[in-house]
Amino acid sequence: MKKLIFIGIVSTIALMLGAPYLSGKIAKTQTLKWVDVINREPQLYGDLDVVSYRREFGSTHAQYAYTPPLLLAKILQSNDAIEYSCDSQHGVWGVDFTCQLERAGAYTEFVEQQLAGVDPLSMHGSLSASGKITQSLEFDAIANLDVDGQSVSTPRAIVTIEINQAMSALAFNGQIDPFEVENENRRFSLGEFNFTGDLEAIADVFMVGDFAMSLDKFSLKNADNEIALVDFSVVSESVENGDNVDSYSIVKIASLEISDTTVADVEDFILTTELNGLNTAALIEYQALLMQLQREWLATLESADVANSDQNTMLQMLPIIESMLKPSLEIKIAAQAKLDGMDNNVALSSSLLEPLTLAQMPLFLADPEAALKKLECHIHASLAKSFVDLQPIAAAMIAHNPLIEVTADHYQLTLTMGNEIELNGQVISLQALQSLALGNASM
Repeated sequence: MKKLIFIGIVSTIALMLGAPYLSGKIAKTQTLKWVDVINREPQLYGDLDVVSYRREFGSTHAQYAYTPPLLLAKILQSNDAIEYSCDSQHGVWGVDFTCQLERAGAYTEFVEQQLAGVDPLSMHGSLSASGKITQSLEFDAIANLDVDGQSVSTPRAIVTIEINQAMSALAFNGQIDPFEVENENRRFSLGEFNFTGDLEAIADVFMVGDFAMSLDKFSLKNADNEIALVDFSVVSESVENGDNVDSYSIVKIASLEISDTTVADVEDFILTTELNGLNTAALIEYQALLMQLQREWLATLESADVANSDQNTMLQMLPIIESMLKPSLEIKIAAQAKLDGMDNNVALSSSLLEPLTLAQMPLFLADPEAALKKLECHIHASLAKSFVDLQPIAAAMIAHNPLIEVTADHYQLTLTMGNEIELNGQVISLQALQSLALGNASM
């Protein structure tokens, strides 16, 4: 028994002593793998060169040169390589690293001239023994920065990205602190901004997962107008469901005020969208085609040739779009808000009951009754009279429309179209619905 305990202790000590060497080796393998992934698509992601990589038992010093893709280079107004170095410390369970810029063109000049050589950007992170990479980019706040004679203070910002060993899963989050810019003519204020995401690849070109962002306030004021936005947020979710992808998103605004009196004040705005039953294989094919078109477009930028309109592009799109038109495809859109204190809401939904080909599309005009056997739609709208009546064009279109039901406070429409048609709770024929709609159009 004592011998087994002794062997266990010795093995543990040996593992602890050798772990830094092993974690450094894993880090190098994963780093080179990451470099290879980037360099496979230089038109999209740029080119990353390992200038030097000096790995020792307990630490590593590496130097890199990153050349941005042409589109990013145009935005940065420089195609010079960005040079940076990273120092890593090998631990028992992984590697911790910090990186620093060494030469980054105009940015380096800006830091030297405007910030006395103190770089506000820092990069740090870790690579676990399992191969998971976590990296954070942090930008310190800058006070009283001179921009064209105006004093500007920039906020602290941080972004953290986590990638698994297979590079098939990506998680990220970020935050930008509040800041404000003001001069004699304008005041711009931005509250705290946050975002987060957790995505997983289901193909080389397509990922599903969750994303969220929020902004607690935004305001812009000048001599003529003022805009004030409070509590803006976006949440989206997508998930692979068998052979399909289902997605859901919601946008919220607590309040939006615009000093222009022709625009209504908005409160409690909520917009939701759902897309269910979207064929996964078709969606992946569609995304792959978009990526290919993007590569071709970037190639024309690099060659300075004028991009030619490819007549075959739409022909390539059509069969992909058609393969999405399968039964169980469902689209839902709903919006609600208080406009000048009155409730308003609109909801639209549509679901495909039978397969639909593009060749059958003219059927909706030639034989709408047969077409409605393939498709079911539902529309509901309730608009406040006090708001609509203040809009001359909208009031003229809605107030005397025979499809609209008028209540004490609202103009309402509820319409269901499919095998059976209902208008505002009453079953009617397609011919009667067409007659009402055409009669209103002729008014």
